[in-house]
Amino acid sequence: MKLLIKLILLLFLPMSAFAWQQQTTGHCSPVMKDTKVGGSVTIKCTGIPPKALENLNELLDSAKTIKHLNRLLDFQEQDLAVKSRELERTQLTAQEKVQLAEEWRQKYLDLETRLQAEAGEDELSQQAAEALQAGELEKAGELLDQLIAKQEKMVDKLAASHFNRAKVFQLQYEPVKALPHLKKAYNYRPENNDYAFAYAFLLQK
Repeated sequence: MKLLIKLILLLFLPMSAFAWQQQTTGHCSPVMKDTKVGGSVTIKCTGIPPKALENLNELLDSAKTIKHLNRLLDFQEQDLAVKSRELERTQLTAQEKVQLAEEWRQKYLDLETRLQAEAGEDELSQQAAEALQAGELEKAGELLDQLIAKQEKMVDKLAASHFNRAKVFQLQYEPVKALPHLKKAYNYRPENNDYAFAYAFLLQK
């Protein structure tokens, strides 16, 4: 019975997308390119650059995105989804696109604000912010990967310097002064066995 109900709903899915009025109370709205049932729908969001918006619409129409959403449906209705694999959707309704776009827009604006705040401190952040505004998400991600690698190297050096400073204090027989430096080295790189052992050993003593 459940399977029959779902089949009926899915058969009428394109009609519901067409019948849904172009109204929204948020920052994103659908734009119907034609009036045919199942006609293409694009999403416009306020405050989002054209290139980034173009990227969003490509994501909303991509088979990869639909596949992920179908997987979520499977998790929610596993028994029913297993029986009706052939009913998996290949399109999103206009209403679903608007809802996803609203969430996407907020995440985009949050990230844009963060990158712009950091742009003055690092050139890679500036380049990532520019890539984001151009809708080049792949490039923005690659630039942030480079920034992460750069910052990790800086943290490694900082942790090593604290560890070395602690060793100097220990050479001067001042373990109390060495302790905060060992703690910082360990906090920066807790996976480093040398830092962890030295910090734990001095705490024990």
